[in-house]
Amino acid sequence: MIVIVGAGLSGLVCALELAKAGAPFVLLEQNARVGGRIGSFYEDGYTFDLGFQVVLDNYPAVRAYLDVSALGPRYFDPGALMWDAGQMFTFRRPKTWTDFSSALQTTAGRGLNWGDKIRLGIIGAGLLARNDETLLNEAFEVSTKRYLEGFSDAAFERFFRPFFGGVLLDNELETSATLFRYYFKKFLTGQTFLPRFGLQAIPDQLARRLPAGALRLETEVTAVVLEQGKATAVRLASGDEIELDQLVLTCPERVTAKLIGAQVREAHPAAVVYFRAGQSIYPEKLLVLQTGRTKIVRNLVQITNVAPEYAPPDVHLISATVLRPRVTPADVAAAEQEINRIFALKPGTLRHVRTLEIPYAVPVQPPGSVFTQKFANPFPNVWRCGDQISHASFQGAMESGAVTAKTILDRS
Repeated sequence: MIVIVGAGLSGLVCALELAKAGAPFVLLEQNARVGGRIGSFYEDGYTFDLGFQVVLDNYPAVRAYLDVSALGPRYFDPGALMWDAGQMFTFRRPKTWTDFSSALQTTAGRGLNWGDKIRLGIIGAGLLARNDETLLNEAFEVSTKRYLEGFSDAAFERFFRPFFGGVLLDNELETSATLFRYYFKKFLTGQTFLPRFGLQAIPDQLARRLPAGALRLETEVTAVVLEQGKATAVRLASGDEIELDQLVLTCPERVTAKLIGAQVREAHPAAVVYFRAGQSIYPEKLLVLQTGRTKIVRNLVQITNVAPEYAPPDVHLISATVLRPRVTPADVAAAEQEINRIFALKPGTLRHVRTLEIPYAVPVQPPGSVFTQKFANPFPNVWRCGDQISHASFQGAMESGAVTAKTILDRS
């Protein structure tokens, strides 16, 4: 019997691969829903995703494991709106690397130099010449910020910090340059979308493919039973025990630490503040970025421009990402004021409807981090999975689950 603890994306894909091979398993999830940090809450006709995340359609695992058309994908236009020094600039993603520097010049308005353009060309050529695995295995022992040091302040502050500060949930861009390079290529070559009924539709779709009885929700694992250096069972909050031959831990790191004593890394927090409006505040299907590091709102989007299903008819839903673990009423008011200032809205146009906080949004991934599956098993039949040992993304989660299942099957 194989026991999987945690029904996030990696646990679900691991379970699907085991089911395909006919291996006996059970998937245990302490919450009443699947998905982990990928999920949505539904209230009064609104869809509130657990943090602002988008799906990249060029992730191989997305194509392999998801029926994208059944999700009702609602696509963003490629690019972003950039609010800088009291002006709004539109950055449209270029179709080729040849015109990327001119697109960025339009975004930044002024100030880019020829050195920026040359560096962009060099980076672009290098990224396009490498496949994903090569990019992730190239260990850049520098941070993203250090990697971008050759660019002008205008390029850094008007594009790289606001965009990738939101992508990496790291406003200082201390994340490994390896991960930056991987994401940069993905965003420039793929399209981003949201499922019409929220991110929860993704894990729900995976869960529906599991054999009957294989998934047990609201089932908390409180301990791992160890005998002679191996895991022999898991103990549930109910007091019951489930005997096992192999154990997969794809739960949050703090839970893994509790169960087997693994180290818990620091994490980047995030929160999303949702506002509603009776009028559209802008028409484009684009994310809005703010330059500078001191803003409350790192990025925002009027989600109903992309997915009208996220709100009741004639209402618009705005999602504002805040890079802090806790959001106070003063923070909500400050976020509202920032949005009002950007779009010249009258006070009272926006109404706060919900705040969702994610204290452990993604683990800190500094230079030297490993972004392809590397097992470091504390016990011979215990496997950690997900962003505990891979990169924090849809691709990293699902691929990790598949690799873990294959490894267990190969050794059985």
